[in-house]
Amino acid sequence: GTELSENEMALKAICAPKPKQKMKTINWAKVNPIVLKRKNSMWSKVLQMDDPVHVDYQELEQLFCQKQREQEDKDKQPEKKKEPTEINLLDMKRSMNVNIFLKQFKMPNKDIVELIRQGDADKIGAEKLRGLLKIIPQQDEISQLEVFDGNREKLGNAEKFFDHLRHLPAFASRLEGMLLKCEFTSGCETLRPNIRAIITSCENLLSNSSLRAFLRLALHTGNFINAGGYAGSAVGFKMSSLLKLGETRANKPRMTLLHYLVEEAETDKPEVLAFADELKDCLEKSHRLTPDNLKSEAGQLESRVKKLENQMSKASDDVR
Repeated sequence: GTELSENEMALKAICAPKPKQKMKTINWAKVNPIVLKRKNSMWSKVLQMDDPVHVDYQELEQLFCQKQREQEDKDKQPEKKKEPTEINLLDMKRSMNVNIFLKQFKMPNKDIVELIRQGDADKIGAEKLRGLLKIIPQQDEISQLEVFDGNREKLGNAEKFFDHLRHLPAFASRLEGMLLKCEFTSGCETLRPNIRAIITSCENLLSNSSLRAFLRLALHTGNFINAGGYAGSAVGFKMSSLLKLGETRANKPRMTLLHYLVEEAETDKPEVLAFADELKDCLEKSHRLTPDNLKSEAGQLESRVKKLENQMSKASDDVR
């Protein structure tokens, strides 16, 4: 059949007749009609179904109407219906998590939002900013608050916070910017010494004459062993291949090519092994670091700066 428009589907969903009696309430969280625009939405598929729905509305009315107590004394004031003290739009777990986090501030919701508006990262602190970014409202939650037409004073605390926050332009960008301000210096202070450690180690490795002498010994020995094969006549080898020296076993128990080279150097030129002591200090500082990881950390920091720069180019003067 032809596809229904969003308006037609919405009308189809509420086309049931109105009951004659006052009915009980089903406290469900309504989905925003915007979901009907998504082709893969469960509800858009449900409302596209053509087969008729058979409902005994009369029986439903009898089963779920509110029972009225007969007035025995007409002069007696009617008992007032107890109204709910709090309206919750969020699910219970989400609401609980938001409320637990907000207690850390020990201030009203509007004051928390005002702190965010002021953009003073130091007043909030990096830890709380990270927490705020984890609990900020998603678009569907903002949509729920936008279409809510009840008494906003009766909303739960988490809903009230979201309601205040949604009126602050670019609240997510503000929080991301403040967190970046808090973390940028410390991030650089962590990166810089690690980068320096890697550079220093590389410079020391390249300039160490003892290491060069040992590598030459390893190259000559290896070329002799590999002579005539595909690996022979090498003019050098990758540094990762140094591990192969300890994996190449000799025809002697508990001896490898590395053992052999060390023994040869100790006998002929002990100074060839001096690099082990000379490079020890710088390598201890850098052996757990890798250029790839450092590039990744620096890249993440740079991308956060660029993202914020892009957001600020489109933001209002107040946000900038």
